[in-house]
Amino acid sequence: MGIDIQLSLSHISNESIEKFVKTLDIGCVCQIPDVPGVTRTITGLVFMIMDLHLRLPHLCQQLVWFHGNANHFVFQFSDDGAPETSQLSMSIGSVTFWNLGERVRSREYQYLLHCVSLAEKHEALQSLWHQHTQEMLLLEPSVFTVSGKECTIEFQPSADMSWQSWACNEVNQAATYPSPYANVHKGNMCLMGGSIGQSDVDLWKPYTMTEREKHPGMVDTYLASLPKSLSSPTVHSKKLAFTADNGIRQLGKPRIGIFADWVKPDPLHCEINAWQHILDLLYSESLLRCCFEKFIETLSAPIGPSDQNSLIEESSENHATPKRAVDLIGEGVDSALESTGTDVINRSSAEEEIGVSCQNSSLSPDMLRHSTVLELSKDAASDNMTAMLETSRFASSNNLSNCVHGCGLAFLSTKVREHYADEAKRSNKLSVRLIGAQAIALARYSYRIVDSLQTANETEGEKLRQLALGKIVQYLRNAGGLFNNVYVNIPGEISQLNDFCTLYFNLLVLFFPHSVNETVWTVAYALPYHAKQLYEKYGVGYGMLSLQAKESKHAGLKGELSMTNRSRSTDKNGKWWQLMRSNYIRSFYLPEHHASFSALIELTF
Repeated sequence: MGIDIQLSLSHISNESIEKFVKTLDIGCVCQIPDVPGVTRTITGLVFMIMDLHLRLPHLCQQLVWFHGNANHFVFQFSDDGAPETSQLSMSIGSVTFWNLGERVRSREYQYLLHCVSLAEKHEALQSLWHQHTQEMLLLEPSVFTVSGKECTIEFQPSADMSWQSWACNEVNQAATYPSPYANVHKGNMCLMGGSIGQSDVDLWKPYTMTEREKHPGMVDTYLASLPKSLSSPTVHSKKLAFTADNGIRQLGKPRIGIFADWVKPDPLHCEINAWQHILDLLYSESLLRCCFEKFIETLSAPIGPSDQNSLIEESSENHATPKRAVDLIGEGVDSALESTGTDVINRSSAEEEIGVSCQNSSLSPDMLRHSTVLELSKDAASDNMTAMLETSRFASSNNLSNCVHGCGLAFLSTKVREHYADEAKRSNKLSVRLIGAQAIALARYSYRIVDSLQTANETEGEKLRQLALGKIVQYLRNAGGLFNNVYVNIPGEISQLNDFCTLYFNLLVLFFPHSVNETVWTVAYALPYHAKQLYEKYGVGYGMLSLQAKESKHAGLKGELSMTNRSRSTDKNGKWWQLMRSNYIRSFYLPEHHASFSALIELTF
């Protein structure tokens, strides 16, 4: 505009800046006694957050109120342990709130509660969370006036499934009753047609606080009845048998009190774990068919021309989900696969028909896999499961030109090949762990790996398993496109989510029963059950619980720690105090004093 504006800080001394930073009132931050770390109180942090968002109009206007319940805040608390360095561990407690809406998935709205140089399950954290829990119990039933408005508060635990076991004081997932979400055990985990609930018709019941308080006493009474002469290993063995026979998971009272009743599975880790399981299944199938080289080639090959990806939406929060309009399977579902009977293969079943065929469309087969909408044909019937799956199968990518299109996971394929090279462990589960981006790539393109499993001389059984795998990855992909949404945008979306999860589960039970594990059961039953509860109570999608913002926030803290000049110090002027101060400036000071320049928050740090 012809105006030269220059901002210079050269006349401000470093001493003045340091003095301002040290005298800045960042609220009450306390050194934890005898522990290298600092903490805020729940009360102090919650009121700072509420005051900021109610006092500033541009923030208040963006808040979401559930079912018209104005000024009711739903706070989510969490803890997360991570290696700070190769020698040090850290535990970061944080708070966010669901009234942010879509912004709940932004790392900038994860507010630090405590920072400790200890693992997340250290004994010292137990007393810290006892204090946090007592504060939350006092705050929930009360009405507070904040910035001239009467406010109520509700707390929900994080969906971090690793931390939940410790927070609820339960046994780990290797137990006979492996799930914290209902009393499923390894003997009935493969049953189709089950449900979670409190009614008599529900096969599995969620744990309640009454049971959580009762069960440890039952164990103590049993142990007291045993002869004193028994050895410690024998007592331990009998204790495990008793807990297994009585469906007991509790080791003691929950460390987060009554909030243990509200734990839910995390959509982010559910999706990653589910695709990890699918990758293991595809790898095992490639070994059985002696086509490992085709499997590894497809896994590592480039994705292909960009026009094949034009029907995929990119989420602003680094998560990709297929477009709902082109991915969802019609209104009905496959009644054969919904059946709870094991004779489903021999009975007539509904058959899915492809609404757009490869022959009548200019789209490539790869694009057809994304764009085809399947409709249920109520009149069509098949006496054969193979025919049903064959009919609903998408056009194979083998009909494309000679160029190979794969999943674009070259780095992952290197790790898989290393696992395969060890003949002693070749038949074991893959010794690799997926990250989010790899799980998303598999969700998009795993059908290409399924195609690569086809061999010239395959048996009818192998053909049937390959067709079933194609449908399994399709239903899991569609389910992921739904349970990662923060908002429910289509009527019946919760019902559709349940349908996809059910079909995914039933196919695995029918064709790969030995591969059904807790992850599969959680995706099939626990996740739809809690998604329905969340929608009915708050009117939001299950993606509200996603931990990707928290994971991103805590990863960023490592970078901030490396910039502190007291990274090894744990006294009052140590690294955690510096970290709390810098995060206060980012989370509270800058939003208040630079309200019109939201980009400044990102640029300043």
